Amino acid sequence: MNKNSCRECSIRERCIDQSNTAAYIKNMIRNAFNSHTDTVSTWAQLQKNCLWVIEAEASKRREREESQLSLRLRRARQANEEPDQVPDEEATQRADKTRQDTVIIPLPEPTTPVPHPKPAPIIFSDPTQEETPTPQMFRPETDQPETPSKTVFKPQQRVAPRPSALWWLTINHSRRHISLPTFGKLLLGRFDPHSNSPVDIDLTYEDRNTLSISRRHARIVGLDGRHTIEDLDSSNGVFINSAEIAPYHPHRLQSGDHIALGSLEMFYDKIPPDFLDTFAGADQARRILFITHTGRKMIISPPNNILIGRSDPAINFAPSIDLSHDGEVAACVSRRHARITWSIYGPHLTDLGSSYGTRLNGEKLDRNQVVLLKPGDHISLGGCVLAYDVEM
Repeated sequence: MNKNSCRECSIRERCIDQSNTAAYIKNMIRNAFNSHTDTVSTWAQLQKNCLWVIEAEASKRREREESQLSLRLRRARQANEEPDQVPDEEATQRADKTRQDTVIIPLPEPTTPVPHPKPAPIIFSDPTQEETPTPQMFRPETDQPETPSKTVFKPQQRVAPRPSALWWLTINHSRRHISLPTFGKLLLGRFDPHSNSPVDIDLTYEDRNTLSISRRHARIVGLDGRHTIEDLDSSNGVFINSAEIAPYHPHRLQSGDHIALGSLEMFYDKIPPDFLDTFAGADQARRILFITHTGRKMIISPPNNILIGRSDPAINFAPSIDLSHDGEVAACVSRRHARITWSIYGPHLTDLGSSYGTRLNGEKLDRNQVVLLKPGDHISLGGCVLAYDVEM
């Protein structure tokens, strides 16, 4: 608004009344206008709370918000057009109550014949050799989003795994599995909303009754397929076969070792071949996603995609798996955080360019990187940890 127009402004009295000034100053401004002795400084004092300027700024702000809302609505419509799967909550509850562990859902038959009647699973190579790509972390052929019917998995990636190099922990209480990396490290503990470095394995749910797990309790390091465990000066210690280990002194794990973090007991062993065969889609396997902080369990099954994120009521958007129901642990989860797709080898995880990223067993994924999941894998979505497991 032009300052010279204050004298002819039709709402000048309203501006004077609503200005944040003392009553005697308001009278001085009125007298100045009535006697035509108003100056530029008088207008400047009045226009600090000019109603025309406030309305113009509010109108511009509303236009920006409407533009952003239109963009979010368009994205939501595009997301709703994708065939994402909503897990059957009632079926999950019935399965938990009756413990009927067999859910048989056959995978679709391939449209073209394959050389072998049963495709071989995917190898887990030595990730320290840079010249050899990591087969379980391959990228799609195009950066454009693809529907499940167009997803292509290259035949040359059908190479046999090395079961002898794959190990896991089994938690005695819940029978949940924790897959251990061939090369890499995992941080075990419990969720802390004030921590900038969330744990890779959240044991909050199993420890809910005893509260014996520290925020940063222990670290497991994998090297060439074997593992060491280190107590990070936890409150209740780390015990191997009933013997406590010293803090910050890595202990080499042996097959059959019993591990206790506080009062939570685990068992260290190789992953049985029967579980590895579920890569190829064994019919007798029930696939589960388990929110490790709250204990919420969901059954997932092919062939539909599964979108993982947080709902947004403002744009009427809800993903297939809505983590906003799990409280503060999902505070850093994006609305469209990650997606699970399916192939003849099993489920594959993809980060969708989330704000806080996606980590699989402690390793950060690149945007649009496709990773084959195996039983015991732990997925961290901005600190909210989901465990993928298989029940036979």
